[in-house]
Amino acid sequence: MKKNLIIAPHPDDEIIGCWSVMVEPNVHNQVCYFNIETERRRQEAYRSSNKLEFYIRPERPEQINNFHLFDRIYVPSKHDLHPDHRECHSLFKHKATHFYSTDKNTQYIKLLDREQREAKLKHLKKCYPSQKSVWGANDKYVLFEDIRDWEDETFINVNLRVEGFHKYDKAPDNVDFLRSLHRHMFHINVCIQVFHDDREIEFITFKRWLEREIKEKFDLHSLGSCEMFAKSIYELICKKKYSIQRKMKIEVSEDGENGAIVEF
Repeated sequence: MKKNLIIAPHPDDEIIGCWSVMVEPNVHNQVCYFNIETERRRQEAYRSSNKLEFYIRPERPEQINNFHLFDRIYVPSKHDLHPDHRECHSLFKHKATHFYSTDKNTQYIKLLDREQREAKLKHLKKCYPSQKSVWGANDKYVLFEDIRDWEDETFINVNLRVEGFHKYDKAPDNVDFLRSLHRHMFHINVCIQVFHDDREIEFITFKRWLEREIKEKFDLHSLGSCEMFAKSIYELICKKKYSIQRKMKIEVSEDGENGAIVEF
């Protein structure tokens, strides 16, 4: 049977952040709380443990000396804002195999299915009524979950150049020559997020695909501004190749000199 350790800043964080872990079958869960402010919250935590059959460790997380015995260790995400959550993350991020968020303010949250949502809400109502002002004030604490086995954000980037033409109809008088159609070598840099270190997006293949798509799908004799070009490239990538869940930064410059950077 697998053994999990959930480091929870406070009682109820293990439910709000790790519900699917807490109800996973054939797994022995242990929870270690960083801070229990009141006796009432302590009693609520034990009520929760009796209901879900997990073990509450009596010591504080920094006193644990057997991290190596656990198959998975869950630590609060660096994106959580509460000071106790941030301190837990800072102290135990090097021990973690997984990171979970209670704030749900990342792009990776997923919607729990209806049965999970109903069971989670029922458990919170029964076991953590003192915290209803928190979990009852915003549906995000019940509806969503964000658990992942990575934390760092990694990007690859590709560079290419295409010949194109555009004009700036409203150009100021001191650069009125821009009102006429004129040529540039547009330098394009696309920086796109990846989720592991084994090059899930092979950048040579990605570059060849993007270069081909730009030449086939864009009217290179009637381009807009660098900003417009960058946004069009983003839409192309999202619709044709990769999910909009990935962060991207696209830079388009004229002749490698002046240009724009747009972050998505």
